[in-house]
Amino acid sequence: KIKSNFSRARYSSSVKGALPLSSFSNTGKTTISAVGIAGGAAYTGTLTVVLNSYNIEYSGVAGETITFDQGDFEDFMEEAAEDYGWINTSSSSTAYVKFNRVTFSIPAEKTQGILYNDGEQIKSSSNSSVKECTDLDEVTFAIADKTGLKEVVINFTLYADYYSSERVTNPATRTFSGRVVVNVVHEDIKY
Repeated sequence: KIKSNFSRARYSSSVKGALPLSSFSNTGKTTISAVGIAGGAAYTGTLTVVLNSYNIEYSGVAGETITFDQGDFEDFMEEAAEDYGWINTSSSSTAYVKFNRVTFSIPAEKTQGILYNDGEQIKSSSNSSVKECTDLDEVTFAIADKTGLKEVVINFTLYADYYSSERVTNPATRTFSGRVVVNVVHEDIKY
């Protein structure tokens, strides 16, 4: 929202509608130009839009396997839902979200590692055997043993059931985008 001291100001910007993720730099920022018109005068400027970062972070040694934690994803979901204004945990609102499932982008096997769900490798969406993960305590990530990376980023989409009140019996689906960031520790072996 743009707030103004002008009661009848009109605004336009260089971007119409939602900003696509591709418009943000790797720092999570983008700049758009804006024009405000009030009282026959035009005012121009730029707006810096900052993308809220929703990272779930883990650390692991190259060549070893880490296990994801369901609670981390549920905490992420609650925080994002509150930031989006869908729930308000500090009020008497009865709206809430309930975890449903997660889909992951597939990391590069040789340079990043392999995702598993209940022991089965998670492959591209064309693989019908594993598409969605519902129990993230069963998801593991085997970090590539010869990776030269300091971190591996795995994008994900979390699907939640949204209940606008306790009386709702047919929830709406809400999606949240986030990243699992695995900080890779490289052990130096000396003989």
